[in-house]
Amino acid sequence: MEKIKKIWADHKLFLCINFVCILFLSIYYGCHITEINTVWELADEFGFLANAEYLAGHNWPHMITSYYGYGYSLALIPLFYLCKTSVQLLQGVVIVNIICILLIYVISLTLMCKLCDFIHKNVLALIAALLCLYPYLAANTLKVTCECFLTMLTWLVWLLLYQALETKKKRYFILLGIAVPYAFFTHTRGLVLTITVFLIFLILCIRKHMKLNSFLIFGAVLILSYGAGFLLKNDIVAHVYTPDISIDTDGTGAVVNLINLEWILTRVEWFFADFKFYVYAFLCKNVYLFVASLGLCHLGIFAGIRNLWYAHKEKQSFSASDWVKFSIVLSFILMIGMILAAGAGILENVAYFYYGRYFEYLVCPLIFLGIAHCVAEGLEEKQFFKWFVFWGVCALGGMQLSNYLKSQVMSIDTNRIAAFSFVTKEVNQYPEVLEYLILYGSLGIFLIFLLCRKKETRKFILVPLIILFLVNDSATIQQITYINERDSGDNYIADYLIENVSDDDVFFVNTKYLYDRFYMRMQVLLGDKRLRVVEVEDVETIPAGAYFVAYNNDSTEAQLAPVAETVMPGRAFKLYQKQ
Repeated sequence: MEKIKKIWADHKLFLCINFVCILFLSIYYGCHITEINTVWELADEFGFLANAEYLAGHNWPHMITSYYGYGYSLALIPLFYLCKTSVQLLQGVVIVNIICILLIYVISLTLMCKLCDFIHKNVLALIAALLCLYPYLAANTLKVTCECFLTMLTWLVWLLLYQALETKKKRYFILLGIAVPYAFFTHTRGLVLTITVFLIFLILCIRKHMKLNSFLIFGAVLILSYGAGFLLKNDIVAHVYTPDISIDTDGTGAVVNLINLEWILTRVEWFFADFKFYVYAFLCKNVYLFVASLGLCHLGIFAGIRNLWYAHKEKQSFSASDWVKFSIVLSFILMIGMILAAGAGILENVAYFYYGRYFEYLVCPLIFLGIAHCVAEGLEEKQFFKWFVFWGVCALGGMQLSNYLKSQVMSIDTNRIAAFSFVTKEVNQYPEVLEYLILYGSLGIFLIFLLCRKKETRKFILVPLIILFLVNDSATIQQITYINERDSGDNYIADYLIENVSDDDVFFVNTKYLYDRFYMRMQVLLGDKRLRVVEVEDVETIPAGAYFVAYNNDSTEAQLAPVAETVMPGRAFKLYQKQ
C-alpha cells in the first residue's frame, strides 16, 4: 500500500493525464457502438468473421474465395460464444477494436518514454492520445477490419525490440519470435516486420554486438511460429474458403489472394509494362502522407535516418533507441517498395494511386519521430526549404495524374484514403480534391514551421494535427454510421427469417449484382443459420411456400416475379416467398 501511495505522490499528474486520455478515447469511439449493425466493407469483414466462426466451431458455408489472415480473427473467437445476435457480434467487434486502441495508447506511450526521455512524459501522453485519433484508426475502429489490431501489434514489436536490445534478456527474443510471425498471419503485409527485425539482429550478430545464442533462440522460435502458423492457415483455407473455378483453365480452381510465384511474376510484368504509373503512384502516396500528417511523417523518416548517421559518426555504435528508430523507418521504406511492386493502381479508380491502408499501420510511429524532432530541435530554414520542395514535386505529380484521369469521387473512401475524408465529402472530382488538399497541406506545413521557430511554441504543433485528425475523423465516422443506418433494412429481413424459418438453412437466389458474392453480408446477419445459395436458373428447386432472399433490384425482381411474391424489401436485399 505504501508503494502505491508513493507512486501516486510522485506521478500524480501523469497518472491523471493517462486516466483522462484513456477515458476520452473510450468515450470517443465507444459512443458510436450502438450505431453499428451490419458489415459493408466488401468481402474483408466476412473473411475475418468467417475465420473466427470456423475456429469457434460453427458451420457457415464456404462462400469466400479470397484468403484473409486469421491473426485478428483469433481475438474475435470469444464473441461467437458471448453474443446472442449478429448485431451484438458486430458491436462486440467494435469493443475489441477499442481495446486495441487503448493498448496502442499504453504500448506507444511506454515506447515513447524509452525513446525520447528528453520530452516530458506528460507531453508524450498527449502525443500518444493524439496518434490514437489518426484517421486511419478512426476509419477502422467501427468496422470488422484488422487495422487497429495490426497497428497494436506493430507498436508491440517495436517495444519488444527495444527491450531485447536494451536488456539482452532471452524472453524478449522469444516473444519477438512469436510476435512478428503473428503480425504476418494477421495480414501478409506484416511480413515487413519479420524482415526488419531479422535484418537488424543479423547485422548486430555480424558486428558481434549481440550474442549468437540470442539470435539462434529468436530464429528457432521464429521458424517454429511460422511452421505452426502455416499449419493452422492451411486448415482454415481448407475448411473456410472455396476455390474460384474461373481462375484456372483446368476447372479445379484455387483460393485467391495467396502469394505465390505466379503472383510475383505478374507484378514484375506490371512493373516493366508502364513504369510511369509507378512514378505517379509513388508521388501520389507521398501527397497522401503529407496531407495525412502535415509532413511530419516525412520529417520522421528524415529524423530516424539522421539519428543513425550521427550516432555512427559520434559513437561508432548504436543504442537500442537508435536501432528501434531505424527499424521504424526501414520497415516503412520496405513496405512502400512492396506496395509499388505489387501494383501501382488502376486507371478506373484514382484512389488506388493514393491508397494508404496497406502502409498506414506503420505511419503513427513515424509521425511520432517527426513530432519528437520538432519538439527537441525545431526546424531550420534550410531544412524546411528542402522539405517543402519535395512536397511540391509530389503535389505536382499527384495533380498531373488526377487532371489526366479526371476521375469522379463516388463517395468518401474510408477504406483506402481516410485522411482525404473531409475534402472528398465536399467535392466531386479528384483534380478539385487535390487542389484543396495541396492548399490545406501547404498551410498546415507552413504553420508547423512557424511554431517550430521558437522553443516555447514547439509543443503547439499538436494543435493543427489534432484539428486535422478530428475533422477527418468526423467525416469518416459520419460516413460509416450513415451506411449502417441506411442499410439497417436488411437486418429486419434477417430477423424475420430467424423468427419464422425453423430450418437451419435459408435459401438465397443469386443474380448479377454490383459486388460479387455480396450475399455474404446476409450470412453474417443470419447468425447461426446457413445461407444456401442457388443460382436464379435453379429457383424451381426451392420448395413451394419457402422463404428466400435475393438482391433488391429491378432485374432480379423481374426474373423472380413469375415464381415468387415479395414479402419485405430491404436495402441490398429483398425477402420473397416461393409460390
